[in-house]
Amino acid sequence: MFNRPSIKNYQNIPDDKLLFLIQKDDEDAFLEIYQRYWSKLYNYAFNVIRKTQVCEDIIQEIFVDLWLKKKEVLISNLSAYLFKSVKFQIFKFLRHQEVEQRHLQTINKIKLVNETENLINLQDLEIILNESITNLPNKCREIFYLSRFEQKSHQEIADQLGISVQTVKNQISKALKLLKASIPSLAVFLILCFS
Repeated sequence: MFNRPSIKNYQNIPDDKLLFLIQKDDEDAFLEIYQRYWSKLYNYAFNVIRKTQVCEDIIQEIFVDLWLKKKEVLISNLSAYLFKSVKFQIFKFLRHQEVEQRHLQTINKIKLVNETENLINLQDLEIILNESITNLPNKCREIFYLSRFEQKSHQEIADQLGISVQTVKNQISKALKLLKASIPSLAVFLILCFS
């Protein structure tokens, strides 16, 4: 082993010995690693992400993780370990950004569809919906009507008509499929919202 050097000499200690010291809870050794690598890691992250606060957070998280896991993780090459950690955090951030972007695009599409469908004359839509329900097979129409317009439960409908709950579910499912095929998407959306 080696003797603990004075603080001013930490900058001359190789990485592997600094790692040994931080495993012994030496905060000065950790501070030296932090000072030695912070700006290099930050610049590496900033070259990809270009967001100061995000890069600072990533580097901070890596050093906190290094300190917390100092006795658990076996590190043979500190520089490689730290840069690999930054690369992983960059990837994680970019993947999260991609997911957020996809959600934003979906929300914008929904907004556009809603604005477009609001232009449909609601009276026309009601007529189409009523005609489509009228064209359902008799038993299917009756069960659908009890479910959607009288708000009866599957069990209540089954008891009233003397049929099984499964038959009620099957008929409602059939009604929704038939309606979906015959009316505009907004009406289908409204029906499905109450299914």
